[in-house]
Formats: sequence, C-alpha cells, structure tokens
Amino acid sequence: MIVSSSIKGEGKTLTAMNLSLAFASLNKKVLLIGCDLRNPQLHKHIDEDKNTVGLVNFLVDPTINWRDSVLKKFDNHPTHDILLSGSLPPNPLNLINNGNLDILIDQAKKVYDYIIIDSAPTLLVADTKSIYHLADTMVYMSRAGVTEKEILNHIDNI
Repeated sequence: MIVSSSIKGEGKTLTAMNLSLAFASLNKKVLLIGCDLRNPQLHKHIDEDKNTVGLVNFLVDPTINWRDSVLKKFDNHPTHDILLSGSLPPNPLNLINNGNLDILIDQAKKVYDYIIIDSAPTLLVADTKSIYHLADTMVYMSRAGVTEKEILNHIDNI
C-alpha cells in the first residue's frame, strides 16, 4: 500500500504511520517503509535521527540485510516494524528504479501481512510513479486549507 499526495504537507507520513499502527493493533505483521528519499519525515514521528541506516543503504548495496535496519518503536505493537529512508542520496530516482526496492518488497511480502510505503508527493517528483507497480492499492491524501482544488486535477494523469 502506498500513501501519497500531490504536494508536501498533506498528511502522508502521519496517515501512513497511523494506518500501520491500526493494522498492527489487529495483531497483523506490518512493515512501514519511509520511501520519500528527498524529504523524509517519518523519523520525526518516532524520534530517530534522520540519517539512521535504512532503505537507502539497501538500495545502494543489496548485500546489506535490510532486516537489520528495521526499528521497533512501539512496545504495545510488537508486530509493527519501521524501515526509515536513511541518509539523503544524490540520486533518489535512480535508486528507486535500480530493482533493489522490488527485491526488498518481494522479501517483505513473505514475512508481513501489510507493507505500507510512505512516499514522495506525486506532483513534485516522479519517484512515487516509479513504484506504483509494487502496490495493490494507494491512499491518496489531500488536506483542507492546504491542497488547492486545481492541483487535484493532476490525479487523472497519474
């Protein structure tokens, strides 16, 4: 499941976090992946350093075991795992498209009931469009007072 929106500030990360916790509260195994490699925000919600080892490290070097970077931040949700994005890379779109994210998702599908991807805004960069094929569904956010109605017309072109 991908959580995205048109622009930043529409609530993607908070919604992805809450959605993942809701599934974990049902005792489902959940992996929340921070896949906004340009402006990650997930680390702020769990009080972690922005440069914590995460997704980027595996995308650069698939011999690294991404499971070693999984964080368990909620004691009352033992089935909830988080993989932060990691350090900001110089080439996010190239990393997203190099095939290693597909490998990670295939491996994670064998372990998790739900994989939730907190992604980049679709209007600003092509990153999210590159990972559509990995998801069964998308939650698309808009926010009253933030999202201009004209921007929503771009959804038809996604």
